[in-house]
Amino acid sequence: MQQKGTLDDLCQKLGIQLSYTDTCKGVEQKADIKSKKALCKAMGYPAETKKDVLEALKKLRQEEYKNFVPFTRVAQEWELKPFSVEISIPQAQQTALLSWILTAEDGTSSSGQISLQDSDLLDTMTIGSKKYQKRRVRFILDAPIGYHTLSFLIDGEKPDSNNQIKLIVVPQKCFMHPELENGRRVWGFPMQLYAISSTHNWGIGDFTDLKNLIPVGKKFGASLIGINPISALFSDDANDASPYYSSSRIFLNPLYIDLDAVPEAAESLPYTEYKNSPRFVEVFKYAKASDKVEYPYIAEMKYTALGFLFDTFKAVHLNDKFEPITARGEAFQEFCDKFGAKLVNFATFQTIRNVRLANGKSQGCWWEWEKGFQTLKSEKVTAFQEEYQDSIMFIKYQQFLAFEQYEAVGEEYVKSGMEIGLYTDLPVGVGKNSAEVWSNQDVFLPELNVGAPPDSFNKKGQDWSLAAFNPKTMGVSGYDLFIRIIRAVMNKAGAVRIDHAFGLQRLFLRPSKGAGAYLTYPFKDMMGIIALESHRQKCMVIAEDLGTAPYGFSAQLRESNVLSFGIFHWNRTENGFIMPQDYPHNYLIASGTHDLPTYTALWKGLDLELSKKMKLITPEQYKHHIENRKNERYQFLTAFVHQGMPVPGCERMEGSDDAKCQNMGQIMSGEIVPSWFIPNTYAFLARTNAMILLVRMEDILEQEEQINLPGTYLQYPNWRYKLPVLLEGLSTDERMINVCAVINKERPL
Repeated sequence: MQQKGTLDDLCQKLGIQLSYTDTCKGVEQKADIKSKKALCKAMGYPAETKKDVLEALKKLRQEEYKNFVPFTRVAQEWELKPFSVEISIPQAQQTALLSWILTAEDGTSSSGQISLQDSDLLDTMTIGSKKYQKRRVRFILDAPIGYHTLSFLIDGEKPDSNNQIKLIVVPQKCFMHPELENGRRVWGFPMQLYAISSTHNWGIGDFTDLKNLIPVGKKFGASLIGINPISALFSDDANDASPYYSSSRIFLNPLYIDLDAVPEAAESLPYTEYKNSPRFVEVFKYAKASDKVEYPYIAEMKYTALGFLFDTFKAVHLNDKFEPITARGEAFQEFCDKFGAKLVNFATFQTIRNVRLANGKSQGCWWEWEKGFQTLKSEKVTAFQEEYQDSIMFIKYQQFLAFEQYEAVGEEYVKSGMEIGLYTDLPVGVGKNSAEVWSNQDVFLPELNVGAPPDSFNKKGQDWSLAAFNPKTMGVSGYDLFIRIIRAVMNKAGAVRIDHAFGLQRLFLRPSKGAGAYLTYPFKDMMGIIALESHRQKCMVIAEDLGTAPYGFSAQLRESNVLSFGIFHWNRTENGFIMPQDYPHNYLIASGTHDLPTYTALWKGLDLELSKKMKLITPEQYKHHIENRKNERYQFLTAFVHQGMPVPGCERMEGSDDAKCQNMGQIMSGEIVPSWFIPNTYAFLARTNAMILLVRMEDILEQEEQINLPGTYLQYPNWRYKLPVLLEGLSTDERMINVCAVINKERPL
């Protein structure tokens, strides 16, 4: 039996997992000591020495008695009858009368009483000279799904510590469209919004482009349009282009605003003059002509133009005190009031970075800023907000415009008649040096980086430089930030993809020293909140569950009505690809993600050459993958022949699933992508039982460039390649017409 009081004991109490199974090697990997100590310290429990460990365990034990009741409880409706909660009281109150008052979300209330001597005694502890009891009380509650407050009194008095529970009552399952649940199968296009080329945009896709995708999608028979995360990035550093490394997951990226569609554009002479200036014309021409999104130039154009629009907005719609004097001014004020302190904090953070840059200083990381700016609540920050009120208001205005356009477009999707409409994406974390972490430091672990352990394509593992929530403090805050993030990503969406959904149960966290370890998260609570918000916003949930899965994770997804995410060429056994009829219905199938090669690149092996060039795989791994890729091409071929799909010059061998071809050598070389490869791929995927099929335009349009290459930053043009066809030309592109016709044959409208 393991001795109590060890580092491993502390880790287990904090949810730090001592080992995990490496699915690539099929062996158990143990967490190293450096990582275990680093995670303990990051969570607020230093464990460098034996004495530290014992003190940390003592602190944890005492914290169990610190508060009268927990700050938050997430419960399903069946758990209310009876509702069970543990309370901590001084022993002298063991016969007191406990009163409870439930204040529901709609303002109604109910109450009751229970004698504590009728409750269950669970444990006792002496702290100082005072003895405490841990008791479990049970009583019947009647509350609908939603956010409620449960308050307590002991003999008519408030306890010395926390006496309120934020009671979140959640459904057992996430929302599901009835027709889809009953067997209907649909498909749609996953898009990188920034990558859309159109005649009107400024070299980057915008919200008007997103609206103009509706008739394109409907013409081809799509039931959804998926978009990358459109969260706010770091506007002072345009090269940080990853939509998965945001400064805030609540606010939006202003670069997606269609400035010509802003009402102030028609009222602003300086805006018009700027668009006619030689500098704008030069930069605009370059940004439009490039096959990549030229972020620094686009940021220069858009933020300069936004400044002119803001000046006009202030002059027309606000007085000298920034108070509204028109209906549009009042709409802006209502927007600011809606987001309150969250918007002020975000705007303050970005303004600090902007001012530092303007003064010749590095934007830096917030923990490296001067004393007084490292935390939100300080006199220096308050003074800064007063001095730079106009600059902070400018960022609020940017968000006002972004939300105004996005929500209007979102309404168009809701009314479009598409079964799902918008399909959005929730990143697994947020930038460590972000506004979100700076203004919510108590619920994050900024000392640690979210990542992944080593795998066959990443010999050193992955470090995403993202900050993760602190599971010890999320409940103390009532899951407030998490709820806001979920609401933001579901806003106007018919479905949401949860990136690296394993993070709802565990995350691999990497310290500066150490290999990393998994940390456990409150899956039941987080999934319950997601289910509640999904019903309120009628938004389906898809879990990106690719990689090393926790035990039983897939079963939990099914129980929660969450779709699993599958990749075609990963869904195979040693004998070949899984056949269409063997796919489950509660499933989303795709040819790849933003982190995987297009199918043109996959067939040619361009991804392997790129990984080799970037030294992301060893020479031995490269050779291994090259051989596997040849086998993979043959498996594609045999799968298509087995399904009776057209493969000129090839036929199924009698009495076997194998295929023989007249030009087998040329096919297997991968030098040329066969004309049948992409159409047959999507015919095969459309034929599966999977509820949702994602159809990548990058595949149809034969794009070779990978959207993002994990493990690289500026060494590769991540998040920059545009689609090779204008938005206005998609509807008449023969490749689009032919492939979508193949899909609709298998999935009739």
